[in-house]
Amino acid sequence: MKKEIILIALVFFCVVAIFFYPVFKGDMPFPGDLLVGTNPYNSRGFNGFAAGGVPNKSQGTDVIRELYPWKHFAIEMFKKGQIAFWNPYDFSGNPLMANFQSGAFYPLNLIFFALPFNGGWTLFIFLAPFLSALFTYLYLREIKIGKVASIFSGIVFAFSSYMVVWMEYGNIGHTFLWLPLGLFLTEKLINDFKRKYLFFLIALFFTASLAGYIQGYSYIIITLLYYYFVKSIYSKQILTRKTVLYCIAILIPALLTSFQLFPTLELFQHSSRGNYSLEAIEKLLNPWWYLITVIAPDFFGNPASRNHFFYGTYIERVSYFGVIPFILALSALFRFRKRKEIAIFGVVFIVSLLLAYDILFTKFLYLIPVPV
Repeated sequence: MKKEIILIALVFFCVVAIFFYPVFKGDMPFPGDLLVGTNPYNSRGFNGFAAGGVPNKSQGTDVIRELYPWKHFAIEMFKKGQIAFWNPYDFSGNPLMANFQSGAFYPLNLIFFALPFNGGWTLFIFLAPFLSALFTYLYLREIKIGKVASIFSGIVFAFSSYMVVWMEYGNIGHTFLWLPLGLFLTEKLINDFKRKYLFFLIALFFTASLAGYIQGYSYIIITLLYYYFVKSIYSKQILTRKTVLYCIAILIPALLTSFQLFPTLELFQHSSRGNYSLEAIEKLLNPWWYLITVIAPDFFGNPASRNHFFYGTYIERVSYFGVIPFILALSALFRFRKRKEIAIFGVVFIVSLLLAYDILFTKFLYLIPVPV
């Protein structure tokens, strides 16, 4: 099994390396083209373009304004033996450590201590699709899916539109990459309960919660709890010691990361951002006819070609994961309908659609005062 994992890891490494080929030409996964459109750089020409006329896709501005600078400042402060509680460069100053999106305490930040920051950033972004694919493979092999299908599924998840459009942000991909590993460990605990898997699960929740995307972490917890309880009901293990320990494994990381969680919750209470009105929520939710983008992602245009004409941003509406995977997923509903996983993920898919689209009474759910 170890040799198989090493070989598969090499396969995924090569696939991701092909996707990241500009890195080998000296580039890095960072939307630097947006920088020349900001002060003071937009006051002069660049690379043959007139001042203020450098073309860009207008996506990823949060990376140059927030995520990259926050991460850089936090790491530099750590290298000086200090914690970046305060960011003096953001307006008149703002909390940084309490800002969970900075991911200041994310364990994989150790990369930045071994490499120069830009090199570390490149590896950091590279690891998201690589680990996503590898962890998906591990989970699918655990539930007896074939090697080829598991490799294919790993690539599909790692390079689905959602993972790709948010890739340069770092925090979102580094949150969701832990979901398939969580499914793998959950499956292990159901079938062969061992303490080491429980400890690994605690470490996973601890790590994922610090990656910098608390909403995504909440989705992971909900999905894994749902998966565990349904699988346990099927196997008649729901009212056992396993269930208690599994729930404890989720609670322990919440205590271990309270140094991040409590300042973040306090910062939420001082946020200047108000609640969305019902009208605003209706605009943010996808209309039912936007479902066409599940098979045709650029039906309403693409920001890269400057013809995206739908309300809101492209990256916040994507749901495309490939036409071939979509067809295979539909066929699996009929060919493997007796498998428990089909029913489990079928429900996850339907619930996800209901929450993302303006269907029935979905919009009213967003009026619930939850800070994320």
